[in-house]
Amino acid sequence: MGRRLTIRFVWLALAAAVAAAAQTAVVRQKLAQARELVLSGRAADAVPIYEELLEASPDNPGLMMNLAVARFKAGQYEKVIPLCRKILERRPDAVGAWLFLGASRFQTGRYEEAIKPLRKVLAAKPNERNARLMLGEALLQLGRPEEAVVELERAAELLPREPRVWYGLERGYTLLAERAERDLERLGRGSAWWHAAAGDLFFRREDYGRALHHYRQALELRPDFPGLRRTIARLYRAAGKPEWAQAEEAKASRNPPDCSAWPGACDALAGKFVAAVSRLAKETSAAAYYWKAVACRKRAQQAFARLEVLPECEQLHELRARRLDELARFRQAAAEWRKALALAPGNYALQKGLALSLYRDRDWEGALPLFEKLARQKPGDPDVAYFLGRTLLQTGKPGEAVPHLRRAASLTPDRFEARAALGEALLKTGRAAEAVAHLKATLPEDEDGSFHFQLARAYQMSGQPDLAREAIQKYQQLRREAEKRRKALDRDYPLTPP
Repeated sequence: MGRRLTIRFVWLALAAAVAAAAQTAVVRQKLAQARELVLSGRAADAVPIYEELLEASPDNPGLMMNLAVARFKAGQYEKVIPLCRKILERRPDAVGAWLFLGASRFQTGRYEEAIKPLRKVLAAKPNERNARLMLGEALLQLGRPEEAVVELERAAELLPREPRVWYGLERGYTLLAERAERDLERLGRGSAWWHAAAGDLFFRREDYGRALHHYRQALELRPDFPGLRRTIARLYRAAGKPEWAQAEEAKASRNPPDCSAWPGACDALAGKFVAAVSRLAKETSAAAYYWKAVACRKRAQQAFARLEVLPECEQLHELRARRLDELARFRQAAAEWRKALALAPGNYALQKGLALSLYRDRDWEGALPLFEKLARQKPGDPDVAYFLGRTLLQTGKPGEAVPHLRRAASLTPDRFEARAALGEALLKTGRAAEAVAHLKATLPEDEDGSFHFQLARAYQMSGQPDLAREAIQKYQQLRREAEKRRKALDRDYPLTPP
């Protein structure tokens, strides 16, 4: 009996082994099938296979990771996040889980939440290029360009042919330049550095006479201004005056900059733009802000140039469109936005850029359906709400404009132009008393009298003639002052020789 039991147990063990082997073969087959589906771009079809396998082996971290990868590649980012967290509860050092957790948060726009897991990945694997790129982009989205460009510079070493890297660097350094220019405007208005920055702005706009005027003002204030004569020489060449350029270059050669006194400036002048930005990062003088802006804009130009030699991509057309917008060439900008959208259909930011260029080109009929579509997609976007309202006003639909302008004003209470447009729309729909409060809020920002004029109309329509007269008087005063400023700006600045 005992022997028969032993034999029976042996047969049972053999049967179990055969069943396990068969099961393992089935599992291996399903794993291979799922893996092939993922590799062939059919990740969504692999998901149910991994889910079935995981149901049979619920504590298998390898299967969890496979499912997370399949879900990520299938665009199921929201489902990846809890799965990665579950893996990390069991294995806190699972770099892959940290990577896909950060990547999924990044893809769903949770940029702040993406930073910690991405940094975890990079602490373990500093050369993980996708994590480095996403970290830089997340920081850029959060308005932290100083940190973003550091990460993106490292990403550029790892991904030299990735358009997103160079696009991010262009955007990051441009934002840093604009910030430095605002600081210079606040701290150094009227200084040599301020005049040089104004000259640079007009140079970029190809307004050579006005640029030269500001450069000469800067040299009068600081004859030792590093590199400025070579900048004037480049201006002359751009304006088609090579012989004048040679004369300026000769002056520059006789007076090289003192690099012991201006190390940041010399870095920028020598093309060491990243080093210049790093050196000047904590300095707060007007000179430091100027050279920081110069170095950042030059590095942004380098990034743009790298994009131009890569295969065509939506990022290149977007940056071209932005530059054309800055030059007020809105029709050409719209053509570039359309080229970008042809490569990335449905991209919200690109559609918004196109709508704004059309609006600025006074193509109300072209802009209106785009703004309406964008407002449906993101009703909480204050820019879209404002420009949709303004476009409706321009097309003679003030009643339809009111709710959009009201939303824009509530989303950004300090945005005076939204309050002004809302007041105008209310006025045109006969709600003068309600318009008064909104128009009064805009008066501190009224530079040309237009807000006072609208307020005068609102007072008149609401039966307050004395207040209407006061508003008209202020409107006339501001209009005269604005006209003086306009004439000063419109003054001819001839391009004269050295």
